[in-house]
Formats: sequence, structure tokens, C-alpha cells
Amino acid sequence: MTTHEKLIQCFSAVLPTIPLEEIPNASIEGTDPWDSVASVTLIFAVEEDFNVEIEPEDLEGLASFEKIYRYLESKGI
Repeated sequence: MTTHEKLIQCFSAVLPTIPLEEIPNASIEGTDPWDSVASVTLIFAVEEDFNVEIEPEDLEGLASFEKIYRYLESKGI
């Protein structure tokens, strides 16, 4: 499974009302069920599923699927 596919599954588990085909375009600003609680839950899920520790100073920038995906790529995942 690719990182992209795994991240889609992670998003789907935390935000199950978003259709799978819309997840790659999801962002906290444009996705209705994505709020601050979902953000925290999503970050914990990403950390667990990808075995990565996200630094507190990086959290604010992780407000979309694409940004989280790029972050994981930058960590060599």
C-alpha cells in the first residue's frame, strides 16, 4: 500500500462522512466535518499509522490532505 493510499484510509477512519474520492482535496477550511477536534484526532492517527512523531511547531501547517502527505514525504515516508 502506498503512502497516499494509507493516508486516505487514515482520513476515512477519522472523517468517515467525506467520500473517498474527495479526501485528496480535503482541507480544514473547505471540508465541513473537519474541525479542531478532528484535526487532533487525525494527527494522532497519522502518528500511529505511519509511526512518526509530528512536532508541535509543525501542526499548524498540516491543514490539508496534501500538506500532511507532503509532510510525510519530507520525513521519508
